[in-house]
Amino acid sequence: MHRYRNTIGDTKGQPISGVTVEVQLAGTSGQLPTIYSDDGVTSKANPFTNDGNGSFEFFAPNGRYKILPSKGGYTFETTLLGDFDE
Repeated sequence: MHRYRNTIGDTKGQPISGVTVEVQLAGTSGQLPTIYSDDGVTSKANPFTNDGNGSFEFFAPNGRYKILPSKGGYTFETTLLGDFDE
């Protein structure tokens, strides 16, 4: 089980809150894996919303994941990849 955390911000480095974060299994057509709010005990909603500081985190088993943020009025240019095979 691995922990992933990040912050979503604008081009000026200001945090963007209220962003929907969807975690998908990489290489699938949108398959949503089970993710956790702790080290594999408590499941977490997927998708979920980041916090007021623009931050988010989740735990997931070994694997590759696409992290897809979305919010009306914003365009997110980068799809983040998490690789937990280490």
